[in-house]
This record gives sequence, C-alpha cells and structure tokens, in this order.
Amino acid sequence: MSPTTLREPAKVLEEQLEFSNITDLRQDFLRKVEEIQKNPAIRLLILKHGRPQAVLMSAEAYDVLRKVVNLFLSYSDGQTREQSINAAIKRFEAERSATPAEAEVSAASGSEQAAG
Repeated sequence: MSPTTLREPAKVLEEQLEFSNITDLRQDFLRKVEEIQKNPAIRLLILKHGRPQAVLMSAEAYDVLRKVVNLFLSYSDGQTREQSINAAIKRFEAERSATPAEAEVSAASGSEQAAG
C-alpha cells in the first residue's frame, strides 16, 4: 500500500473523531454507544480537564486497529516484536505528556515517518 492510500482512510477517520468530557459522557453514554454501533468509523475522544484520557470506539474499529498494529509490527525495521512494542509505548507516553496540540503534531510526524 502506498503512503497516499494509507493517508486517505486516516483523513476520513479523523473527520469522524468526536470529543466529550467525562461529565457529558456520563449523561449520554448509552446514546453515544448506539451512535458508534451505527457508524463504526466514529471514535469518541474522552477528555478530563481538557486533556485526552481515553477513546471510545466500536468493536469493529478496534478489531481493524488491532489488525493494523499487528501488521505494522510484523514489518518493523529488523526489530523484534517486543522492541517495536516498547518503542511504540515510549512514543505514546511522550505524546500523552504533551499538550493536545503538541500530540497532534507529534502523531502526524510519526505517521509520516511510518509511512515513508
């Protein structure tokens, strides 16, 4: 798959990203779950004090994500699966400690590096 092919679905998925704080989600949880079941492309980024804490997604979207991660790990540059996972965890922790805007920039540059 070319990097362009990978970027287009990512763009579509980003258009389906919604945000909710924990308080609002508590009040609307069942409706949000039903909405996600009807449209598996929707992901709900859950914020606490304005910072991302978790993502709610359909089981179908999670399964696709899991398969993509496993595929990516199988093609990592000569690293063992454990090394690839540890490197991904370090990148995740660095992004998580950043502000949301910094995390977006870091994620975008990371996906360009992975695609290139």
